[in-house]
Amino acid sequence: MRNGESIATPRLRQAALITIVGGMMNLGVPFAEFRILPKLFVADSAAQTAQNLAAHHGLFLVALFAYYLNFVGDIVLAWGLYLLLRPVNASISMFVAWVRVVFAALGLAALLNLVTANRLVTRPSDLTALGQAQLDAQVFVAVGAFRIPLRHVVGRAGSGRLADRLGNAAARFSRCQPTPPPAQLLSLQS
Repeated sequence: MRNGESIATPRLRQAALITIVGGMMNLGVPFAEFRILPKLFVADSAAQTAQNLAAHHGLFLVALFAYYLNFVGDIVLAWGLYLLLRPVNASISMFVAWVRVVFAALGLAALLNLVTANRLVTRPSDLTALGQAQLDAQVFVAVGAFRIPLRHVVGRAGSGRLADRLGNAAARFSRCQPTPPPAQLLSLQS
């Protein structure tokens, strides 16, 4: 790169496409959350949960991949939304993008619990080292450690209090800079 040249940033149309791609990567999670994991995870039986994961290993891998794509898609979506909303208010756009990236990082960290459960049911050496009862308990805890915090966060976010707090924090973060009226937002050219 020569002196005086800058790296070109994507136009609004390209930012919209990046946002759409990131959003489309999230479409597998409802299937994994409401169809696959309820069939595999039995809330009151650790042994049945471990047997289900071992018997339906391919289905469990589909759920793992769907969650992985979701969290990577959240990062792509954050980037696209930042690029798309930067002309309106750069500081709020950056704040919202970082919140989304932190959420995705926490989700990826929680996903490691499902990866641990997968490793426990697929490696015979773990069964011989732990014994069947201990292995069942470990798998049950690993799957439960992924599902319980996810339901807690979704339940709290749906209540509206979290959205109010984030809105107030975003207003303080941006020093209450006024946003343009909706008509002006729609007239932005790419």
